[in-house]
Amino acid sequence: MTDQTDLQTDFIGDDVIPHAAEPTEKKRVLIVDDDEDFAASLAGLLELEGYHRA
Repeated sequence: MTDQTDLQTDFIGDDVIPHAAEPTEKKRVLIVDDDEDFAASLAGLLELEGYHRA
């Protein structure tokens, strides 16, 4: 298995903390999908919920 894939990936946050979360409550999300439009839409929705793109 190699480190390279053809799948679209989008990292949401390096140490992501939603705006309403306590500072100690860190959450991370990795979006992997072969449909670039879907991955971008999901990333956009997560940003609306207060997550930041890394």
